[in-house]
Amino acid sequence: MNLISNKLYPQGAPRNFLRQKSNRKEIQLMSKIISSFSKMWLKVKNLESSLFPQLQEQLGVLSTKEQRLVKILDFAEIEKNITVISITNIPKDREQIARAFIAESVYNMQTTRDLIDRLRICEQRSER
Repeated sequence: MNLISNKLYPQGAPRNFLRQKSNRKEIQLMSKIISSFSKMWLKVKNLESSLFPQLQEQLGVLSTKEQRLVKILDFAEIEKNITVISITNIPKDREQIARAFIAESVYNMQTTRDLIDRLRICEQRSER
């Protein structure tokens, strides 16, 4: 016996049911996406209204790349993704190394040596 017959379901009912179920899933997904975007937008606004002014007080005006680096590091939340293994580098070193890789990318540096040299130059300037 055909389970989907006109006797058991009015015409088009199974298709409508599946369509409604699909629509519910899409609505739930969209709701999650909107919630995530809202949280990210609040995070950006918080950075711009509280963290950037504090950084500018201490460091002076931040360049566009410096602001971009701060935003990326804040969103990446590297600390949550670092695993602790006692055989290799300590976790604090791993966080710094991961941040350095992100900085290399933001500043479009070809090698880690370029980043180290740039950091040394900045450190020397700040000591003056």
